[in-house]
Amino acid sequence: MLEDAATVEKSARLIAELTGKSDAQAQNQLIRWVMNKEQHAQNIISTISDYFLTQRVNSSQEDYVERLTEHHAVIVAAMKAKQNADLKYAKDLRESIEVLLSYYPEHKH
Repeated sequence: MLEDAATVEKSARLIAELTGKSDAQAQNQLIRWVMNKEQHAQNIISTISDYFLTQRVNSSQEDYVERLTEHHAVIVAAMKAKQNADLKYAKDLRESIEVLLSYYPEHKH
């Protein structure tokens, strides 16, 4: 999800750079970056919904409500990043994902 969030951030940056340019190539690239941003934000929504909320967040966990709230915050942040081109929303998305890291420590092999 952090890779998707990084792509959302990159896309928002490039959308800002391309805004106002009127040549055909810039317009084509602008559309591609908007589509790219939306797809990666949707990937995050799908990952949270299809994996984390169905398999990793359980009502038997002592901090269930907190976990549910934090995971829902990622979905909302992804939706806002998907709907807005402002870099602020992309950064908020990354930060909301980083909050989840404490729930899923890296496995040492």
